[in-house]
Amino acid sequence: MIDVGAIVKQSDLPHGPMPLGKGGKTFAQSGCLLSCMVMAARAVNKKQAPASMTEANMRIMAANGYAGSGLITSVAGPAIGISKAFVGGYVAEDVSRYVRSGVPVIFGIDHKAGASSGLSDADHFVLCVGELPGGSWQIADPATGKVHEIPRTRRTLYRGHSADISEVRVFVSTTQ
Repeated sequence: MIDVGAIVKQSDLPHGPMPLGKGGKTFAQSGCLLSCMVMAARAVNKKQAPASMTEANMRIMAANGYAGSGLITSVAGPAIGISKAFVGGYVAEDVSRYVRSGVPVIFGIDHKAGASSGLSDADHFVLCVGELPGGSWQIADPATGKVHEIPRTRRTLYRGHSADISEVRVFVSTTQ
């Protein structure tokens, strides 16, 4: 399993009730992508990764990396020490290559009708931190603050319900 430090739970104190960026949403409501990005930064760029979600929020705001509560990932990533390597559709073999090389992969999970990330049908983000021999992924879930197992298929199960992995985002160290 890739070491991402402590699993970030987006609703934990002190950051949970805080505004995400300059918009009306809080970390608890909409902080899953940022939580995954912070954990990814801890895995690939420990020296520049923020020590807390509050620090990440301040750095990203200083870099103008929000549109309201929405992350501008091309700006937010470098503010916390990572840069975008890939954004696109789910291909298990590609995810496996990243994870095996120690790079965690952010999955956009579509499990609620009508919600969207703006890029795809994703309404929640989790961080893939490992691959299990039985054909499953280990994910760090910012909704629960725990590591869970999901099937390796695009049509998967998330927290006991049918879901799709509708997008993949990969960030690497800005110092590579």
